[in-house]
Amino acid sequence: MNWEKIKLTPSMSQTMFLDNQIDYGKAAVIKSIKMQTLFFDKLLINRAYFLNNPDLVEIVKHQDEYGFGNLIESGVIAPVMVESQTSPSFKKEWENAKKQNMLGLTDDEDYIKWLDQFIENVDKPLPYVTFDYPDASQNYKFLIKKYYYIICKTGEISKIEPEHNEKLENLIFEEESLEEYTRSKLYEKFNIPLRGTKEYKLVFQQLSFGTN
Repeated sequence: MNWEKIKLTPSMSQTMFLDNQIDYGKAAVIKSIKMQTLFFDKLLINRAYFLNNPDLVEIVKHQDEYGFGNLIESGVIAPVMVESQTSPSFKKEWENAKKQNMLGLTDDEDYIKWLDQFIENVDKPLPYVTFDYPDASQNYKFLIKKYYYIICKTGEISKIEPEHNEKLENLIFEEESLEEYTRSKLYEKFNIPLRGTKEYKLVFQQLSFGTN
């Protein structure tokens, strides 16, 4: 694969703009990409969004129409891939995502093959950064803890089923846990509101602007 691992710098944007976007559709994603590439030297996109965000998937599939390919080829966009001993591969990422039951995962294998082929044909090595599951798992747990304290403060905790709440409290208050979590596992295990619901928007607003 034609890849080049790079180091993170403070000027790179590593926001979760596609996961937390309020407006939906390809136009909203394109606007987010354009805005962030204007202000940062490199936009980092979690490899999951290439696999399970339907708007981004459509943009990447028609990359010539939207100019996405130019951003990839010029190094403006860098995918964030799982750390491995070999060069990253979207097919491997996709297969791992299926094992992890990733929410919204595309079933278009031809698209995944095309992604790898596209990267192979890029003249310059494609820049990428990596993460590992243990670190990601701790990050997800931290986000869930923030979510838990917010819904407690707003009284939303009463809407969570007792069984889910018990599991949630075990996660929040345990000193250590050997279990690794993906976002999909946490959403399923603790009944986290899905994007687009009123509850999700409430939590997103609280996380974005803080609580009094």
